[in-house]
Amino acid sequence: MRQWKKNDEKLKKQGIKKSERPVEPAKNSKYPSKLALMLELLEEFKFYHLHIRVKAIMGDALYGSAWFMNQATKVFTDTQTISQLQKSQIVQYRNREMSVAQYFGKYHGYVAKK
Repeated sequence: MRQWKKNDEKLKKQGIKKSERPVEPAKNSKYPSKLALMLELLEEFKFYHLHIRVKAIMGDALYGSAWFMNQATKVFTDTQTISQLQKSQIVQYRNREMSVAQYFGKYHGYVAKK
């Protein structure tokens, strides 16, 4: 896969169209993606720590894909998933739903004591 990516980048720089470049090879099932590994870790955590209640799953730009977030909510069914926030998104705070803009308008955070 690395070799194909390296060659593909080189051909892109040369201006060769995608239709004329070699097709991406099939992924090897022995090497799961980072997203698949993360889901496995979430499932394993849930299995070994049933007494811990997960309230939210936060994903950054890598793990914040819609597919990953949908799969994560299947693992922890009563959980919020948060990735890259938008003002119009709805969040839950103290059993109330509100937009992200409303939340940050009301709750400005706090400064941790040292």
